Amino acid sequence: MRQSSVFRERLQAGTIVEENQMRPIIVFPSMALVVLVVGLAGTPDDARAQEAAVLEEIIVTAAKRETNLQDTPIAITALTGDMLDSFNIQSSHDMISSVIGLEGTLTAGNLALAIRGVNSENTDVTSDPTVAFHMDGVFRGRQSGGLALFHDIQRVETLKGPQGTLYGRNATAGSINVITNKPVHNTEGNIEVLAGNYNRLGVRGVFNTSVVEDTLAVRFSFVDEDRDGYFDNGPEVERPYGDSVESAYRLHALITPNDRLSVLLTADYQGRGGTGQGTNVLRGADDVLATDLPDPHTVLLNREGFRDDQFRTLKVEVNHGFENADLTYIGAHYESDVNFGLDFDRTNVARDPLDIQNGSEQLSHEIRLASNGDGPLQWLGGLYQLDEDASRFVQLQIARFGVTSATDIPNYTVNSTAVFGQGTYSVSDTFRITAGLRYSDDEKSQTDTVYNRTSRFGTSMITVSNAGSWSSTDWTLGVDWNPSDDSMIYAKIGTGFKAGAFNVANPTFNVAASTFRPEEILAYQIGHKSDLMDNRLQINSEFFIYDYTDLQVTQRDDDQTV
Repeated sequence: MRQSSVFRERLQAGTIVEENQMRPIIVFPSMALVVLVVGLAGTPDDARAQEAAVLEEIIVTAAKRETNLQDTPIAITALTGDMLDSFNIQSSHDMISSVIGLEGTLTAGNLALAIRGVNSENTDVTSDPTVAFHMDGVFRGRQSGGLALFHDIQRVETLKGPQGTLYGRNATAGSINVITNKPVHNTEGNIEVLAGNYNRLGVRGVFNTSVVEDTLAVRFSFVDEDRDGYFDNGPEVERPYGDSVESAYRLHALITPNDRLSVLLTADYQGRGGTGQGTNVLRGADDVLATDLPDPHTVLLNREGFRDDQFRTLKVEVNHGFENADLTYIGAHYESDVNFGLDFDRTNVARDPLDIQNGSEQLSHEIRLASNGDGPLQWLGGLYQLDEDASRFVQLQIARFGVTSATDIPNYTVNSTAVFGQGTYSVSDTFRITAGLRYSDDEKSQTDTVYNRTSRFGTSMITVSNAGSWSSTDWTLGVDWNPSDDSMIYAKIGTGFKAGAFNVANPTFNVAASTFRPEEILAYQIGHKSDLMDNRLQINSEFFIYDYTDLQVTQRDDDQTV
């Protein structure tokens, strides 16, 4: 049986448009409703099974401290490792169908994620996402980083709504936090072998051991999987489109010299290869094809596609407990290389190869100090800093006209700093007030060199250099109340922002015209969480209204200029 998903890629140029006036996007009377039910079926004689058939308590770190999912006044979908296995979720793309309000578009190796319809259409290496993707607390700045293989995962948290205070820039739609399993002081492991149609064959495994009792433990996990393509190619291409080669490896080393101090060292690698997504052209106004192809999996391409993606992370996390507060530092170096090639015209009319190379490298630091006492005030404060370099190279050859075009962006840099704090004060045992504030400052620079060889006799070149800086102050204010031991009602208002940048789709010497301001969001949220029927039923809901300023969209002008 063929896969049901058919990917049709489009290479689309566009421009970023600023809207200077307030533009409200109102979701009314929309409401996100989550109902979880366990253990409603059974017999009176099976009392032991009924007692066990309850929803497990899930501890999350959405507020950057451990809290019970049902006691956290945020709309969260948390999938545990057992849930991921039960639903056969092996990547962030697989997760889309299991999280209410989460959507994703897979285009040219990038997974453009959206939460509650809030997305970023531009998957260019220099574009910023609207959904912040974090792997063990490390933010991945490019949308290609959101397409992650899942292996040895403790849980995945999807936070819905702007998370500007604690997570900062590029979290206007929400945040996805992937938390992996950490080393423990015992010896354990497992290996799984996977097999399927199209010669799918894979192996994944985990090994954990204690090297020095109570002091040093290591954990290694991996996945390797191959699958043949599921497209029928034309006679000029031997290797079918749609085949896949994926691998991922992760090594954790946990050092605990004493009860107060822990150091976690992590090395993580992920690779993707193959021929890439098969694409097709449907017969339409242009009459590229005389007749439609028999089915979406038959393609007439005369150039073999390829992809070669690699993602590497080195991370250190230090936690130290003091008498009244806990100190956390996370430092990480993250690199991504996304390279692919395809048949640009999607037909066998001419050989028009398109090759694109995207690369980014980032260094990030976050340091937090959080209260750990039992008093009425729980607080958290921290500093964040990110340096990033990104590049892009595009080469297109149009054989029919003897034209070669290449676009090169050798240097796109980002420097972002932020200071943030948030506190929750318990007015009583059932009523709490939360307030938070974050100040962010972004500095970006760009050099865009465009080569356009219009004929075999000459070459023209345009080089544009831009620089810009933007700042934003985000805040949140909310209350939550427990009308009973098993329910909570919360209301909050908060802001978030998506960073400003440059219009790389249409570089111009007019710096003011090629930059655009940050996108800002003001969100109103009212929610409810409840545990019913002896914790066999959970009903969570949220009503929200989003109000945007300077919404960033991608579009083509009426005269077809970009």
